[in-house]
Amino acid sequence: KAKENRSKLISDLMSKGQKAFIAGNMIKPEQGNALQFYREVLKLEPLNQEAKLGLQQIHDYFFQQASQHIAVGEFDQAKAALAVMQSAVPDSNQAQLIKTDILKFEEKNLQINRFLQQAETDEKSGRFVKPDGNSALYRYRQVLTLEKDNEKAKQGIENLKKYYEAQFYSHVAENRLTKAEEAAEAVALISPNSQLRKKLKSELEQLKKPVKPELEEINDLIYEFKQTFETSNLAKLLSLSVYSPGRQKFLEQFFDQYRLFKLEITDFAYITKEHRALAVVSLSDLINREGEYVKPGTWNKFYIQIAKNDKGKWKVHW
Repeated sequence: KAKENRSKLISDLMSKGQKAFIAGNMIKPEQGNALQFYREVLKLEPLNQEAKLGLQQIHDYFFQQASQHIAVGEFDQAKAALAVMQSAVPDSNQAQLIKTDILKFEEKNLQINRFLQQAETDEKSGRFVKPDGNSALYRYRQVLTLEKDNEKAKQGIENLKKYYEAQFYSHVAENRLTKAEEAAEAVALISPNSQLRKKLKSELEQLKKPVKPELEEINDLIYEFKQTFETSNLAKLLSLSVYSPGRQKFLEQFFDQYRLFKLEITDFAYITKEHRALAVVSLSDLINREGEYVKPGTWNKFYIQIAKNDKGKWKVHW
């Protein structure tokens, strides 16, 4: 009678286990799942093949689940599936394979986190791109060899690029071309094929081209101004000048009234810090259209200022 009761209990448990399996209740709910029923059967009858087969089916289902989770990088879910596999078939070879993959992922994650922490330390110490093998850039690239789409590493490299771009323009604004060149070289190390690298290289080449000294440019303009005035070329004078009110009318009347005159530019003063120059223009030896000598009035002397206009062009302001 006890044997009959035991057989009936095993049969009932197997029936419940199979129904639970078909319903998808392999490990849930906590009480009344297929895994639980099959294991209770094996406690009563350790060699029961149907129960072993049921556990193997649960194992195989969660092996597929674990493999799919690993394929898309869902390692927490893969761990949960592995736990079920090991519970169903403790000596499973497939469980060992899944476990090895998870351990590899965890080791990779440890390496990634270690590199990211070291990169943060490098940045705080100013080791942005150098020395080779011991800089934030090096650490971020190591992360990307382990995980090509790691967002923290990609953003870290992008931040380095933006930092050196800002440094480049800051140095250019202060005319520190050597420092600007160092910043451009850093961008080239970070992103050798980028449009930014090409842009900074081109701008630096333009900046390094020989520039005529400011004083020489001013002297050239004064010489051209004198030659243009002495030939009574009103149109060209206009292009060289920024007139004060009434100056255009004065010139028209002057050139209309006098056919000969002498122009001198004296008292030249170059104000380096203000990037401008001052001078005095004197008009003398005036001969009018009738050929008569005319003594000039007080208007024959006036100041001119040589400075850049709002477009950066040197002009005579008078």
